[in-house]
Amino acid sequence: MESFVRYASEFELRLGIRPGFFNALIREDDWSFVIKLHAFLEACLTHAICSCLGRPELEEVIVRLDTSNNQSGKLAFAKKLGLLNKPQRRYVAALSQLRNDIVHDARAVDFRFDEYMSKLTEEQRYQFCVSLSLDEMFAPDSEPNELRIISFVNEVPKFGITYAGSIVVTELLLYASAGDLDKELKRVGKVTFERIFGKIPNIGDVL
Repeated sequence: MESFVRYASEFELRLGIRPGFFNALIREDDWSFVIKLHAFLEACLTHAICSCLGRPELEEVIVRLDTSNNQSGKLAFAKKLGLLNKPQRRYVAALSQLRNDIVHDARAVDFRFDEYMSKLTEEQRYQFCVSLSLDEMFAPDSEPNELRIISFVNEVPKFGITYAGSIVVTELLLYASAGDLDKELKRVGKVTFERIFGKIPNIGDVL
């Protein structure tokens, strides 16, 4: 997990968040953990979308979009741009739903994973753990009796959810970095072209 935390640290630097924010989340109370982890992932997703598009100026627009709306939200962009696979999008959607459930109810400020999960049916608890562990990604290649993240989500939720979240953050950073590189290559290509052939004319100047 250490390498994943390192990627999270890179995102903290990009987003202007204090160093060590992600690594310290596991020490938060359960309510604060969910709120802060969601806020961090949402910011990472917004940054990755804008970087992939090569349009950082759109951040003030993208940031206002609903996170988990599959038709017009950030996850819709993530799907179309290929930033996150289905289990990763499901993770973000599940975390977003949990965040919405506890942030809009003043009685939920004392939210605790053990109490919350104890009230779920067996099937609901299983789906909760599957969604927040990215288990669909790892189950096909897992050995029998192999310890997977889903077990941590079930037994020590904050650790398991943080571990899975670090994988999502790493994926977003890779695409954000690729978007930055693509933008830089285009800039260098334009400069090189202009040095060889002269300034590229605007279409309006040609017509």
